[in-house]
Amino acid sequence: MNPTPASSPTRSGRAKGLARIVLAAGTCAALAWHFAVPHPNRAAAQVGLSPTPTRAPTPTATAVAEPGLCSVVGEQRADAAQVEVKQPLGMRFHLRAVCPDDVRGRADILLLIDNSASMTEGGKWGAAKAAVLEFITRVDFDRNRVGLVPFNSSAYVAQPLTFNQDYLTRALAALPAPQNNTDIAAAITLADKELSLVGRREAVHILVVLTDGQSSAEAMHAAAGRARARGVVLFAIGLGADAAQDELRKLADSPSHYYFAPGPEALAEIYTRIASLIREVLVTDVVVVDRLGQAVAYVPESGRPRAPAALDGGRHPRWGVPFLTVDDTALTYAVRLQTGGRQSPSEAVFVDFADGDGVRRRVPVTPAAVDVVVPETRYAYLPQLWKNACVPSTRAADVVLALDSSSSMTGEKLAQAVYAGKRFVGLLDLRADRAAVVAFDADARVLQPLTRDRAALDRALDGLAPGFGTRLDRALVTAVNTLLDVTPAVGNRPVIVLLSDGRQSEAAPLVYDAARLAAARGVTIYAIGLGDDVDRALLQAVAGGTARTYYAPQATDLADIYAQIAGQVVCK
Repeated sequence: MNPTPASSPTRSGRAKGLARIVLAAGTCAALAWHFAVPHPNRAAAQVGLSPTPTRAPTPTATAVAEPGLCSVVGEQRADAAQVEVKQPLGMRFHLRAVCPDDVRGRADILLLIDNSASMTEGGKWGAAKAAVLEFITRVDFDRNRVGLVPFNSSAYVAQPLTFNQDYLTRALAALPAPQNNTDIAAAITLADKELSLVGRREAVHILVVLTDGQSSAEAMHAAAGRARARGVVLFAIGLGADAAQDELRKLADSPSHYYFAPGPEALAEIYTRIASLIREVLVTDVVVVDRLGQAVAYVPESGRPRAPAALDGGRHPRWGVPFLTVDDTALTYAVRLQTGGRQSPSEAVFVDFADGDGVRRRVPVTPAAVDVVVPETRYAYLPQLWKNACVPSTRAADVVLALDSSSSMTGEKLAQAVYAGKRFVGLLDLRADRAAVVAFDADARVLQPLTRDRAALDRALDGLAPGFGTRLDRALVTAVNTLLDVTPAVGNRPVIVLLSDGRQSEAAPLVYDAARLAAARGVTIYAIGLGDDVDRALLQAVAGGTARTYYAPQATDLADIYAQIAGQVVCK
């Protein structure tokens, strides 16, 4: 099949509204086809056709408030109908895009694939190529372009962005055998430059990085930071036990865009999930602005799953969202209202986005309203006050927050779990109490050992990223070891707060054994089940009965449940 030149009427018509996607696969990011530098392996890989550059319509600089090809449905909600003056009030945006089928968003995709020597081990290289090939077969090449960038100690563009599936298939098959070391920073830098030179302006840019190794963290994050500042969406896939998971989680532009593959067999599913997400892109370059009222203040560091990109005028939060699909995207944050009465925290809320015809459009969002209560000064006899007060426990606590990070927790669930965990930590007395964070899926990982450093705990919670599988037994064993592996604080009660939205992947007796281990060490366990797919009987057995077992029908219920448990931990 001969490709239609990008400058022809047929191709330029198809180019409207396309999103740009770059898939990074273990070698440096791709350089522009006309800017590529010589590479020792280049001759073996240049079997595809160099693409003709596409001139996309130039997006308008100022958003217009008129109907277009697509629209954004936005809603602002307050977490409570009533709040006390000067107290934090949780707020959230819910956003989704609506487009006709024939003008869905499109993409330019670069796949960055690790081609270092360690990829020869355990069938990783063959599995990676097979997974990328499966990805290619799922791309709609009438809408999207894909390029290929292998990397090891250096990187090169094996196939520039193209609409032609055959070129990619041949380029993939011709990749040389893995060799040398791993330079992820070089790959991202090259791919980001490729997108900046030939990527379509109105489309989202995406890099997908697959690696099984480690690289200079400082250089890698600097390169990723530059790409994200340009609006690039960055997916990261860590393959095997040697992958630098903590650093790769930070590399991805959001926790839900990091994937861990325990072995090569998991790669096909991961690439399929990323391809499915890309196919759903509808509108791009989304900007959400909340113009707060004069007597309203944004609560610093409250933005989830990402902080605002800026505070306009020093106080009005503004978020950048690379793209929207038909599925709900949530942004949460908190504000403080300084005056009483019925009011809207926001004077105006709007969403700007790049439509498929290159025009920036603006959609207003109706601000939420709440009742702000000014508490009255009341006098009461001490016995009456004492009756309802929290009497601090005479024993401090060592608490491990064990949070499910399986793939089913992606998105809103994980964001709400992070928010609830931070609220729990905020209710502890960290002058005496200590806390730790453990994440679990098919394995369990200590993200933060026991500490009294709240900032460190918050960073650990922000580092949660979804994986595959649900091993409650490993979560409990790791949590118990976390409680025992440090110098004990004299008199501190050992506590585990376990959260899961699914069922044990392996045999249930393993969980019972882990729970008995915890009980034998004097550990108190609180269990929280999220959603309808939890094994209630198993969670009750883990917690030793119904008194310490909680169920959250929705992710938004988690914060209140964690607050209840905190009350039991810190009060008599």
